[in-house]
Amino acid sequence: MLVFWNQITSKTYETSIIRIKCFNKM
Repeated sequence: MLVFWNQITSKTYETSIIRIKCFNKM
């Protein structure tokens, strides 16, 4: 369960970083 939760948080973290990078390009 903990591993599963870690995968979700890491995915969300990566997505937020990508969004921030795309937002900075604008």
